[in-house]
Amino acid sequence: MPDIRKLTYSTNLQNIFNEITLCLNNNNISWLILRDLNVPTTSGFDIDIMIDESAFNNDPDIYYHVRRIVEAHGAIFIVDQIKNRCLIFSLGNTPDERHWMILDFQHDFTFGGNTLSTREMISLFPRSRDVLLHVVQDFRKGRVRETTRQILQEEMRNKNSALHNWFRSKDVFNNTLTIQEWRQGIIASIHIEEYHSNKSNRGASSFIFRNLGARLVTNNYPIFFVISGPDGAGKTTLSRNLLKYLKTLPLLVDSFHHTQHTKNVIHDRNAYGTPSDSFYIRFRRRFTPNIIKNIYSAIQSENGYRKKIYGRISKNHEENMLTLLDRYIYDRTIKMDMLSKKSWVSRIASRLNAKYMVRPLLIMIPSDDPKRINERKPELTVNEIEVYYKKLHNIVKRSNIKYVTVLEMKGKSQDQIAREATKVILQSLGRDIFPMIKAFKDKSHHP
Repeated sequence: MPDIRKLTYSTNLQNIFNEITLCLNNNNISWLILRDLNVPTTSGFDIDIMIDESAFNNDPDIYYHVRRIVEAHGAIFIVDQIKNRCLIFSLGNTPDERHWMILDFQHDFTFGGNTLSTREMISLFPRSRDVLLHVVQDFRKGRVRETTRQILQEEMRNKNSALHNWFRSKDVFNNTLTIQEWRQGIIASIHIEEYHSNKSNRGASSFIFRNLGARLVTNNYPIFFVISGPDGAGKTTLSRNLLKYLKTLPLLVDSFHHTQHTKNVIHDRNAYGTPSDSFYIRFRRRFTPNIIKNIYSAIQSENGYRKKIYGRISKNHEENMLTLLDRYIYDRTIKMDMLSKKSWVSRIASRLNAKYMVRPLLIMIPSDDPKRINERKPELTVNEIEVYYKKLHNIVKRSNIKYVTVLEMKGKSQDQIAREATKVILQSLGRDIFPMIKAFKDKSHHP
């Protein structure tokens, strides 16, 4: 995973950011970038911007202005007004550039019992402000460095410093103190609380209640995406090109074919059982009527498919990972209907699976002329391709999937289709993308 701090923002993102700051100036809104002095070329994981509180109360507010600028540049804008942050995605597949920007808006800076407004932070001397930010961030993250102590000690010798009044009541700047003692003294003097992980034990009971709560909140749990369509429609190519875009974003992505777990199952039992089986099992297999065997086999096959698919997407959901599936149960059901050699039992079992398996948040259907599809991959006839699309649209409609997108292939390059699909995925995620970004951030900090 590349170090995102070494990647420069794409030209489009730099232009967007410059227009945002220009808009703030034109609207007489006070603003200040915290820590990252070389923005908008590069930055840390996100950009912390202090903005005067009036920017959030005005009509229109800051988000209206940012959205207008972002959409004018053809980028994607997602906002979380509860936590005053927004995401900007400028789609690109070049790995040596950064195609996303996170703006974390703040109207005050609080530590311990102290709160500074945007105007008060701007009024501080730049060095005093940088020292304050450096120290507070270090202590909140539970670390301290010798350089931090040195620059703070230098600042404290300047009695005109704004920081001097905050720290003067505690004698914690003695050079004879160890780093640990000095750190504890600072924390005690300004009451800075360290960040603590809020991860709970992932035992069986917590897993059950967490998933039960998620199911009550949303009908589309867990979140995953599906590409469906007949053979030759371009699903695998779309999935491959789509990954090029998704991997440039702050997301953990898992992409796989829906039969990946079920293709290579080896059955080492025959109709009469194996020597290691008990007499009862071998007797039952030999004399059980074929109709019962077929029903049992069909149910077992569909149940195995469901469990393996659901197990993987559930695990990814627990880890806040984006899951992309090349085909799903809907394609499996259609194939069952179209294959004459499949028994009626298998067809019914597959239809039940399609009805009750967890639904994707979004299904994308690459659509092209059946004749062109047949020319690319003559596995299905033109008539069968038309029937496939008709069945697919019907089954998707009956499943009440939240988002369905038909991607028209005609007259578009593969890259254009992949960009369109990426945009649809990001927009359908909305605020649900923020936990995924946090998981990516944690992974990048602790690989």
